[in-house]
Amino acid sequence: MRALIVATLVLAGATAAYHARAGEPPAAIPLWRAARDGKVSVHGGSTGSYSQAQVTIQNRTDGELSVDVNGSYLMPLGDYQRLGLGLLQKGSSVTEVTLPRGASATVTVLSVCMDVHKHSPDTSTRFSLASVAAPTPIHRALEQWKKSPELDQSSVQCAVWNTEPAQVRAGQKNAKGQIISGLPEATHKVAVCDGVVYALVGPGELMAAAPGAEFQPVAQDVEDVVACEGAVHALFRVAPAAVTSGTRERRYCVSRLENRTWTEEVTVAKLGRLEWATSGIAILALGAELDLLTGKPGGRAAVSRSIGKATDQLVPVKGGALVLTPSNDAARMPAPRPCGPRSSSGVAIPCAPVTSVPCRNTCTVKYESGSPHNDDVSTRTR
Repeated sequence: MRALIVATLVLAGATAAYHARAGEPPAAIPLWRAARDGKVSVHGGSTGSYSQAQVTIQNRTDGELSVDVNGSYLMPLGDYQRLGLGLLQKGSSVTEVTLPRGASATVTVLSVCMDVHKHSPDTSTRFSLASVAAPTPIHRALEQWKKSPELDQSSVQCAVWNTEPAQVRAGQKNAKGQIISGLPEATHKVAVCDGVVYALVGPGELMAAAPGAEFQPVAQDVEDVVACEGAVHALFRVAPAAVTSGTRERRYCVSRLENRTWTEEVTVAKLGRLEWATSGIAILALGAELDLLTGKPGGRAAVSRSIGKATDQLVPVKGGALVLTPSNDAARMPAPRPCGPRSSSGVAIPCAPVTSVPCRNTCTVKYESGSPHNDDVSTRTR
Protein backbone atom coordinates (compact mmCIF):
# COMPACT_ATOMS: atom_id res chain seq x y z
CA MET A 1 0.00 0.00 0.00
CA ARG A 2 2.85 2.38 0.88
CA ALA A 3 4.54 1.69 -2.44
CA LEU A 4 1.28 2.42 -4.27
CA ILE A 5 0.87 5.77 -2.50
CA VAL A 6 4.43 6.82 -3.27
CA ALA A 7 4.00 5.82 -6.89
CA THR A 8 0.81 7.88 -7.14
CA LEU A 9 2.45 10.97 -5.70
CA VAL A 10 5.42 10.65 -8.01
CA LEU A 11 3.11 10.25 -11.00
CA ALA A 12 1.10 13.33 -9.99
CA GLY A 13 4.30 15.35 -9.70
CA ALA A 14 5.45 14.13 -13.08
CA THR A 15 2.14 15.11 -14.65
CA ALA A 16 2.33 18.62 -13.19
CA ALA A 17 5.87 18.96 -14.47
CA TYR A 18 4.75 17.82 -17.91
CA HIS A 19 2.00 20.50 -18.02
CA ALA A 20 4.49 23.16 -17.01
CA ARG A 21 6.89 22.05 -19.74
CA ALA A 22 4.08 22.00 -22.29
CA GLY A 23 3.38 25.66 -21.52
CA GLU A 24 -0.25 25.12 -20.57
CA PRO A 25 -1.66 28.02 -18.51
CA PRO A 26 -2.72 27.23 -14.95
CA ALA A 27 -6.41 26.96 -14.10
CA ALA A 28 -8.01 30.40 -13.90
CA ILE A 29 -9.26 31.78 -10.61
CA PRO A 30 -11.88 34.53 -10.27
CA LEU A 31 -10.37 37.98 -10.51
CA TRP A 32 -12.03 39.14 -7.28
CA ARG A 33 -10.55 36.19 -5.35
CA ALA A 34 -7.07 36.74 -6.77
CA ALA A 35 -7.23 40.39 -5.70
CA ARG A 36 -8.56 39.49 -2.24
CA ASP A 37 -5.72 37.02 -1.71
CA GLY A 38 -3.10 39.55 -2.82
CA LYS A 39 -2.12 37.63 -5.95
CA VAL A 40 -2.93 40.55 -8.26
CA SER A 41 -3.36 44.29 -8.05
CA VAL A 42 -6.25 45.69 -10.07
CA HIS A 43 -7.07 49.17 -11.32
CA GLY A 44 -10.19 49.79 -13.37
CA GLY A 45 -12.52 52.41 -14.74
CA SER A 46 -15.22 53.19 -17.26
CA THR A 47 -14.45 53.97 -20.90
CA GLY A 48 -17.29 56.50 -20.86
CA SER A 49 -20.47 54.71 -19.83
CA TYR A 50 -21.68 51.65 -17.92
CA SER A 51 -21.39 49.28 -20.89
CA GLN A 52 -17.62 49.00 -21.12
CA ALA A 53 -14.78 49.04 -18.59
CA GLN A 54 -11.00 49.08 -18.80
CA VAL A 55 -9.13 46.96 -16.27
CA THR A 56 -5.38 46.78 -15.55
CA ILE A 57 -4.20 43.60 -13.80
CA GLN A 58 -0.71 42.98 -12.40
CA ASN A 59 0.58 39.55 -11.37
CA ARG A 60 2.14 39.76 -7.90
CA THR A 61 3.00 36.06 -7.57
CA ASP A 62 6.27 34.25 -8.32
CA GLY A 63 4.78 32.29 -11.21
CA GLU A 64 2.37 32.42 -14.10
CA LEU A 65 -1.19 33.26 -13.13
CA SER A 66 -4.54 33.06 -14.93
CA VAL A 67 -7.58 35.02 -13.76
CA ASP A 68 -11.20 35.07 -14.94
CA VAL A 69 -12.80 38.53 -15.10
CA ASN A 70 -16.36 37.22 -15.51
CA GLY A 71 -18.51 37.67 -12.41
CA SER A 72 -16.34 40.28 -10.66
CA TYR A 73 -17.39 43.91 -10.40
CA LEU A 74 -15.99 47.41 -9.96
CA MET A 75 -16.98 49.64 -7.04
CA PRO A 76 -17.14 53.40 -7.77
CA LEU A 77 -16.00 56.22 -5.56
CA GLY A 78 -19.16 58.30 -5.23
CA ASP A 79 -22.81 57.89 -6.17
CA TYR A 80 -22.22 56.08 -9.46
CA GLN A 81 -23.20 52.72 -10.88
CA ARG A 82 -21.28 49.56 -10.05
CA LEU A 83 -19.98 47.79 -13.17
CA GLY A 84 -20.43 44.04 -13.48
CA LEU A 85 -17.68 42.47 -15.62
CA GLY A 86 -18.80 40.18 -18.43
CA LEU A 87 -16.92 39.41 -21.64
CA LEU A 88 -13.51 40.38 -23.00
CA GLN A 89 -14.85 40.35 -26.54
CA LYS A 90 -18.30 40.29 -28.06
CA GLY A 91 -19.27 36.77 -29.13
CA SER A 92 -16.38 35.05 -27.30
CA SER A 93 -16.65 32.95 -24.13
CA VAL A 94 -12.95 33.45 -23.34
CA THR A 95 -12.86 35.63 -20.23
CA GLU A 96 -9.52 34.50 -18.81
CA VAL A 97 -6.34 36.59 -18.75
CA THR A 98 -2.99 34.80 -18.30
CA LEU A 99 -0.06 36.77 -16.90
CA PRO A 100 3.59 35.71 -16.62
CA ARG A 101 5.43 36.36 -13.37
CA GLY A 102 5.43 40.08 -12.54
CA ALA A 103 3.64 41.01 -15.77
CA SER A 104 0.66 43.33 -16.13
CA ALA A 105 -2.03 43.69 -18.79
CA THR A 106 -4.77 46.17 -19.58
CA VAL A 107 -7.96 44.69 -21.02
CA THR A 108 -11.29 46.09 -22.17
CA VAL A 109 -14.29 44.31 -20.66
CA LEU A 110 -17.93 44.49 -21.73
CA SER A 111 -19.81 45.41 -18.57
CA VAL A 112 -23.30 45.97 -17.20
CA CYS A 113 -24.80 48.57 -14.88
CA MET A 114 -25.74 47.12 -11.48
CA ASP A 115 -27.53 50.22 -10.14
CA VAL A 116 -30.22 51.66 -12.40
CA HIS A 117 -31.03 54.57 -10.07
CA LYS A 118 -27.48 55.93 -9.83
CA HIS A 119 -25.45 58.18 -12.11
CA SER A 120 -23.73 56.71 -15.15
CA PRO A 121 -19.92 56.82 -14.82
CA ASP A 122 -17.53 58.50 -17.22
CA THR A 123 -13.78 58.34 -17.77
CA SER A 124 -13.10 60.49 -14.71
CA THR A 125 -15.00 58.21 -12.29
CA ARG A 126 -12.67 56.34 -9.93
CA PHE A 127 -13.21 52.62 -9.27
CA SER A 128 -11.80 49.78 -7.20
CA LEU A 129 -12.35 46.05 -7.59
CA ALA A 130 -14.78 44.50 -5.10
CA SER A 131 -13.27 41.71 -2.99
CA VAL A 132 -16.34 39.52 -3.44
CA ALA A 133 -18.22 38.14 -6.43
CA ALA A 134 -21.19 40.01 -7.88
CA PRO A 135 -24.48 39.37 -6.02
CA THR A 136 -25.92 35.96 -6.88
CA PRO A 137 -28.70 36.99 -9.33
CA ILE A 138 -26.33 39.30 -11.23
CA HIS A 139 -23.54 36.71 -11.11
CA ARG A 140 -25.89 34.18 -12.72
CA ALA A 141 -26.67 36.63 -15.54
CA LEU A 142 -22.96 37.27 -16.13
CA GLU A 143 -22.20 33.53 -16.09
CA GLN A 144 -25.00 32.91 -18.58
CA TRP A 145 -23.51 35.59 -20.83
CA LYS A 146 -20.21 33.69 -20.80
CA LYS A 147 -21.96 30.41 -21.57
CA SER A 148 -23.95 32.06 -24.38
CA PRO A 149 -21.69 34.87 -25.67
CA GLU A 150 -23.95 35.40 -28.68
CA LEU A 151 -26.47 37.08 -26.35
CA ASP A 152 -27.01 40.76 -27.07
CA GLN A 153 -25.47 42.96 -24.39
CA SER A 154 -28.70 44.92 -23.98
CA SER A 155 -30.53 41.66 -23.18
CA VAL A 156 -28.00 40.84 -20.48
CA GLN A 157 -28.33 44.36 -19.11
CA CYS A 158 -32.10 44.00 -18.98
CA ALA A 159 -31.74 40.68 -17.14
CA VAL A 160 -29.51 42.35 -14.55
CA TRP A 161 -31.93 45.23 -14.03
CA ASN A 162 -34.81 42.79 -13.71
CA THR A 163 -33.20 40.76 -10.93
CA GLU A 164 -35.01 42.88 -8.34
CA PRO A 165 -38.14 44.56 -9.79
CA ALA A 166 -40.86 42.36 -11.24
CA GLN A 167 -41.71 42.45 -14.92
CA VAL A 168 -44.29 45.04 -15.83
CA ARG A 169 -46.66 45.10 -18.76
CA ALA A 170 -47.87 48.04 -20.80
CA GLY A 171 -51.54 48.88 -20.58
CA GLN A 172 -52.38 46.62 -17.65
CA LYS A 173 -55.77 46.89 -15.94
CA ASN A 174 -56.27 47.20 -12.23
CA ALA A 175 -58.99 45.55 -10.15
CA LYS A 176 -61.49 48.17 -11.30
CA GLY A 177 -60.73 47.52 -14.96
CA GLN A 178 -58.98 50.87 -15.40
CA ILE A 179 -55.99 51.02 -17.75
CA ILE A 180 -52.76 51.83 -15.92
CA SER A 181 -49.48 52.87 -17.45
CA GLY A 182 -47.49 49.83 -16.26
CA LEU A 183 -44.16 51.53 -16.95
CA PRO A 184 -40.85 49.99 -15.87
CA GLU A 185 -39.34 51.31 -12.68
CA ALA A 186 -37.09 54.37 -13.16
CA THR A 187 -38.83 55.37 -16.42
CA HIS A 188 -38.26 59.09 -17.05
CA LYS A 189 -39.52 59.52 -20.61
CA VAL A 190 -42.25 57.86 -22.66
CA ALA A 191 -42.92 57.84 -26.40
CA VAL A 192 -45.79 56.02 -28.12
CA CYS A 193 -45.93 55.11 -31.80
CA ASP A 194 -48.16 52.68 -33.72
CA GLY A 195 -49.60 51.42 -30.43
CA VAL A 196 -46.19 50.50 -28.99
CA VAL A 197 -45.03 52.11 -25.75
CA TYR A 198 -41.35 53.10 -25.56
CA ALA A 199 -39.89 53.78 -22.10
CA LEU A 200 -36.50 55.39 -21.48
CA VAL A 201 -35.31 53.74 -18.29
CA GLY A 202 -32.54 54.68 -15.88
CA PRO A 203 -29.29 55.89 -17.41
CA GLY A 204 -30.05 55.00 -21.02
CA GLU A 205 -31.95 51.75 -21.60
CA LEU A 206 -34.80 52.05 -24.13
CA MET A 207 -37.52 49.44 -23.69
CA ALA A 208 -40.69 48.79 -25.68
CA ALA A 209 -43.95 46.89 -25.31
CA ALA A 210 -47.30 46.61 -27.01
CA PRO A 211 -50.30 47.00 -24.64
CA GLY A 212 -50.49 43.92 -22.44
CA ALA A 213 -47.02 42.67 -23.36
CA GLU A 214 -43.83 42.67 -21.29
CA PHE A 215 -41.29 45.41 -21.86
CA GLN A 216 -38.22 44.29 -23.80
CA PRO A 217 -34.95 46.19 -24.45
CA VAL A 218 -34.58 47.73 -27.91
CA ALA A 219 -31.50 49.94 -27.40
CA GLN A 220 -28.95 51.13 -24.89
CA ASP A 221 -26.78 54.24 -24.48
CA VAL A 222 -29.85 56.36 -25.36
CA GLU A 223 -29.87 59.98 -24.20
CA ASP A 224 -33.40 60.91 -25.36
CA VAL A 225 -36.30 59.59 -27.41
CA VAL A 226 -39.21 61.17 -29.28
CA ALA A 227 -42.05 59.97 -31.53
CA CYS A 228 -42.80 61.91 -34.70
CA GLU A 229 -43.57 61.25 -38.36
CA GLY A 230 -44.99 57.86 -37.46
CA ALA A 231 -41.61 56.63 -36.18
CA VAL A 232 -39.51 56.55 -33.02
CA HIS A 233 -36.29 58.54 -33.03
CA ALA A 234 -33.53 58.30 -30.41
CA LEU A 235 -30.46 60.35 -29.58
CA PHE A 236 -27.60 57.91 -28.99
CA ARG A 237 -24.45 58.42 -26.94
CA VAL A 238 -22.83 55.62 -28.96
CA ALA A 239 -23.85 55.10 -32.59
CA PRO A 240 -25.85 51.84 -33.01
CA ALA A 241 -23.73 50.85 -36.02
CA ALA A 242 -20.62 51.08 -33.84
CA VAL A 243 -22.21 48.82 -31.24
CA THR A 244 -23.17 46.25 -33.88
CA SER A 245 -19.65 46.20 -35.34
CA GLY A 246 -18.07 45.98 -31.89
CA THR A 247 -15.97 49.12 -32.36
CA ARG A 248 -17.93 51.09 -29.74
CA GLU A 249 -17.06 54.32 -31.56
CA ARG A 250 -18.23 57.18 -29.39
CA ARG A 251 -20.14 59.10 -32.06
CA TYR A 252 -23.32 60.89 -31.05
CA CYS A 253 -26.15 60.47 -33.52
CA VAL A 254 -29.90 60.52 -34.01
CA SER A 255 -31.44 57.30 -35.39
CA ARG A 256 -34.92 56.00 -36.14
CA LEU A 257 -36.29 52.52 -35.52
CA GLU A 258 -37.40 50.65 -38.65
CA ASN A 259 -38.29 46.95 -38.64
CA ARG A 260 -36.39 46.43 -35.38
CA THR A 261 -33.27 48.04 -36.85
CA TRP A 262 -31.84 51.45 -36.00
CA THR A 263 -31.10 53.62 -39.04
CA GLU A 264 -28.86 56.63 -38.50
CA GLU A 265 -30.34 59.97 -39.57
CA VAL A 266 -27.78 62.58 -38.59
CA THR A 267 -24.51 62.83 -36.63
CA VAL A 268 -24.47 65.43 -33.86
CA ALA A 269 -21.60 67.04 -31.95
CA LYS A 270 -23.32 67.45 -28.57
CA LEU A 271 -25.97 65.74 -26.48
CA GLY A 272 -29.16 67.58 -25.61
CA ARG A 273 -32.95 67.23 -25.55
CA LEU A 274 -34.27 65.71 -28.77
CA GLU A 275 -37.37 67.54 -30.03
CA TRP A 276 -37.83 66.27 -33.58
CA ALA A 277 -35.92 64.37 -36.29
CA THR A 278 -35.98 62.99 -39.80
CA SER A 279 -33.32 61.81 -42.25
CA GLY A 280 -30.53 64.38 -42.28
CA ILE A 281 -32.32 66.82 -39.94
CA ALA A 282 -32.83 67.08 -36.19
CA ILE A 283 -33.99 69.70 -33.70
CA LEU A 284 -32.27 69.63 -30.31
CA ALA A 285 -32.33 71.82 -27.24
CA LEU A 286 -28.62 72.38 -26.58
CA GLY A 287 -27.99 74.34 -23.43
CA ALA A 288 -30.05 77.53 -23.63
CA GLU A 289 -30.56 77.32 -27.40
CA LEU A 290 -32.95 75.43 -29.66
CA ASP A 291 -30.86 74.34 -32.67
CA LEU A 292 -31.68 73.01 -36.12
CA LEU A 293 -29.04 70.48 -37.24
CA THR A 294 -28.59 69.38 -40.85
CA GLY A 295 -26.09 66.83 -42.15
CA LYS A 296 -25.50 63.28 -43.29
CA PRO A 297 -25.68 60.12 -41.19
CA GLY A 298 -22.40 58.44 -40.30
CA GLY A 299 -20.32 61.41 -41.38
CA ARG A 300 -19.20 64.65 -39.87
CA ALA A 301 -21.24 66.39 -37.23
CA ALA A 302 -24.27 68.22 -38.57
CA VAL A 303 -24.25 71.94 -39.27
CA SER A 304 -26.08 73.69 -36.46
CA ARG A 305 -27.92 76.99 -36.32
CA SER A 306 -30.06 78.47 -33.59
CA ILE A 307 -33.77 78.81 -34.28
CA GLY A 308 -34.83 79.88 -30.80
CA LYS A 309 -34.40 79.32 -27.09
CA ALA A 310 -34.58 75.99 -25.31
CA THR A 311 -37.57 77.35 -23.39
CA ASP A 312 -39.47 78.09 -26.61
CA GLN A 313 -42.34 75.82 -27.54
CA LEU A 314 -42.03 73.63 -30.62
CA VAL A 315 -45.40 73.02 -32.27
CA PRO A 316 -45.32 70.59 -35.21
CA VAL A 317 -47.77 71.39 -38.01
CA LYS A 318 -48.42 70.01 -41.46
CA GLY A 319 -45.29 70.56 -43.55
CA GLY A 320 -43.36 72.33 -40.81
CA ALA A 321 -42.95 73.16 -37.14
CA LEU A 322 -43.62 76.40 -35.33
CA VAL A 323 -41.15 77.68 -32.77
CA LEU A 324 -43.19 79.88 -30.45
CA THR A 325 -41.18 82.59 -28.71
CA PRO A 326 -42.80 84.30 -25.68
CA SER A 327 -43.88 87.78 -26.76
CA ASN A 328 -42.87 89.32 -23.43
CA ASP A 329 -39.19 88.93 -24.30
CA ALA A 330 -38.49 92.64 -24.65
CA ALA A 331 -34.98 92.13 -25.99
CA ARG A 332 -36.25 90.20 -28.98
CA MET A 333 -39.89 91.10 -29.45
CA PRO A 334 -42.11 94.17 -29.52
CA ALA A 335 -44.66 94.72 -26.79
CA PRO A 336 -47.32 91.98 -26.75
CA ARG A 337 -50.66 92.59 -28.41
CA PRO A 338 -54.02 91.12 -27.45
CA CYS A 339 -54.63 87.59 -28.71
CA GLY A 340 -57.69 86.46 -30.59
CA PRO A 341 -59.61 87.74 -33.62
CA ARG A 342 -60.05 91.41 -34.33
CA SER A 343 -63.65 92.47 -33.98
CA SER A 344 -63.46 94.48 -37.19
CA SER A 345 -61.95 91.96 -39.59
CA GLY A 346 -62.14 88.60 -37.88
CA VAL A 347 -58.45 87.90 -38.69
CA ALA A 348 -56.57 86.21 -35.84
CA ILE A 349 -53.52 87.94 -34.39
CA PRO A 350 -50.90 85.45 -33.16
CA CYS A 351 -49.72 85.75 -29.58
CA ALA A 352 -46.10 85.23 -30.70
CA PRO A 353 -44.05 85.17 -33.90
CA VAL A 354 -43.26 81.79 -35.44
CA THR A 355 -40.33 80.24 -37.24
CA SER A 356 -41.01 77.44 -39.71
CA VAL A 357 -38.71 74.42 -40.07
CA PRO A 358 -39.24 71.20 -42.07
CA CYS A 359 -41.48 68.80 -40.20
CA ARG A 360 -44.55 66.61 -40.54
CA ASN A 361 -47.54 66.62 -38.30
CA THR A 362 -47.25 65.14 -34.80
CA CYS A 363 -48.30 66.20 -31.33
CA THR A 364 -47.04 66.30 -27.76
CA VAL A 365 -49.34 65.54 -24.85
CA LYS A 366 -49.01 64.84 -21.15
CA TYR A 367 -48.70 61.16 -20.30
CA GLU A 368 -50.48 60.25 -17.08
CA SER A 369 -51.13 57.04 -15.23
CA GLY A 370 -54.62 55.89 -16.13
CA SER A 371 -54.60 57.44 -19.61
CA PRO A 372 -54.81 55.27 -22.71
CA HIS A 373 -51.82 55.20 -25.02
CA ASN A 374 -52.13 57.49 -28.04
CA ASP A 375 -50.14 57.18 -31.24
CA ASP A 376 -47.35 59.60 -32.16
CA VAL A 377 -47.10 61.33 -28.81
CA SER A 378 -44.26 61.85 -26.41
CA THR A 379 -43.59 63.72 -23.22
CA ARG A 380 -41.31 63.69 -20.20
CA THR A 381 -42.67 62.29 -16.95
CA ARG A 382 -40.18 64.09 -14.73
